[in-house]
Amino acid sequence: MLGVMMTVHKLSAGDGYTYYTREVASADELRAAGRELGDYYTVDGSPPGQWGGGGITHLGVSGEVTEAQMAALYGQGLHPEAETMLAAGRDIKDVRLGQRYRRYAQKNDELAGRINTALGDYERMNHKEPDADTRRLIRMKEGAQYFREVNGRNASDKEELGRFVTAETKPGSQAVAGYDLVFAPAKSASVLWAIGGQEARQEIEAAHQEAISEAMAFLETEATYTRRGRNGVRQEDVDGGLVYTKFRHYDSRNGDPQLHDHVVVSNKVRGVDGQWSSLDGGLLYQFNVAASEF
Repeated sequence: MLGVMMTVHKLSAGDGYTYYTREVASADELRAAGRELGDYYTVDGSPPGQWGGGGITHLGVSGEVTEAQMAALYGQGLHPEAETMLAAGRDIKDVRLGQRYRRYAQKNDELAGRINTALGDYERMNHKEPDADTRRLIRMKEGAQYFREVNGRNASDKEELGRFVTAETKPGSQAVAGYDLVFAPAKSASVLWAIGGQEARQEIEAAHQEAISEAMAFLETEATYTRRGRNGVRQEDVDGGLVYTKFRHYDSRNGDPQLHDHVVVSNKVRGVDGQWSSLDGGLLYQFNVAASEF
């Protein structure tokens, strides 16, 4: 029996999807500017992301995921083929999946972007989320560098730097574009996958895939609803199920065997009335342990 753990993380709208195109979909390797995403699949052997979920039947997508599709769906809340549809003369209302993502004012996106990138790099290099002290250190380090660029000098003290960072990054609210469900078997299974030979590798990967497929089917049956009405007061059924993309990795950033998948669930679902709206994401957190055990 192969035990697989599942964790849940929010994905921000706007440029939040670039984590997958810059890192996850690129086999955890930073891509040089201008290099095609698919190059790393050829170089490193990581398989391309794949479409999944019962909701994709309404979108007409399947098979491999492209960067343009991710940018449309997770970046802007549009149909994955929005670029092609608009080029063919379709109206913007034809490609919009429900309401557009909310835009939150932010005084300076530059510093916030640098901090988010540094936090993401730390997590993917160390395979854990930074604790409060580490987050503060990263925040201040990036803030100090940006302060020098803006003011031509170092901050006079920690208080001045702290005020600067706070002023440049608040309010920091972001709309939710989806949820990253990370499926990973026990470390021992990943080690056996690496050294157990071709037959063992195929059996472990097949069991891993089966565990993910069954867990996602469980979530679609038990935890997939949409919210309607003012402030989402009504919970309603969806038509078809979830829309998600799945990216498989075979190792960690340090090169250690680490079989795991990122299942990126879109915040867009279609209600039984045919209208697109937001997924009730709170249920994914409530069912996190249940789905992991399942």
